[in-house]
Amino acid sequence: MVTDEDKQEQIETAPPNFSAMLMRITSFRNSRVTIFGSAYPLVLNIFLEEQAVDGIVLDENGFRSSMKE
Repeated sequence: MVTDEDKQEQIETAPPNFSAMLMRITSFRNSRVTIFGSAYPLVLNIFLEEQAVDGIVLDENGFRSSMKE
């Protein structure tokens, strides 16, 4: 069983850059969410083009446009 003293010892013996590495991982996860958020309209557009059986897709501005012209 791990006691509080063991946990404290693990923290003290961790390499000095451990907390910096942890921060980097956290910020990477946050930036990945941001990247996905900014790419969301593009992902949605691709999805709608795949589903465009009736020829309705989004143009580059995000408006619906018909492929049958």
